[in-house]
Amino acid sequence: MEQPMCQICDGRTPEDMAAEIDSRIAEYGVTFVSVDHDDARVYSLGMTEKGLPELYLDSSSGLEGGLQEWQVFLNVVSERVRKRGELSESDRFGCERPDCDCGMEVRALPHQADAAQVARNRYGDDLRVWKLEVSGQSA
Repeated sequence: MEQPMCQICDGRTPEDMAAEIDSRIAEYGVTFVSVDHDDARVYSLGMTEKGLPELYLDSSSGLEGGLQEWQVFLNVVSERVRKRGELSESDRFGCERPDCDCGMEVRALPHQADAAQVARNRYGDDLRVWKLEVSGQSA
């Protein structure tokens, strides 16, 4: 079954989407928005409510795969950031699997908030967006 490119284009209302976002944030503490257009991207919603920046990935972030893989990865990193309760430009995240030697490193840098439009609409001037940059992946 083919997934719709845009939930609004597929007939969902903005109110329906907002209610679903609220429900996911209430249940999980964070949720994710995927945009599957020429400028594909995935970003978090819910981090702002904990005083943290929303996290963002796009095709220039250096992570292999597509939207689904990006969302899984973003979920792992957002969980680590939420547990720490802070994020700074000097932070680096590596793979934590003891049996892994992938050499992956992630850093976060402030990014333009307009790239995460649903978050911008939700949080307004309180929104901070940080883009993740991934390096060192092995095939």
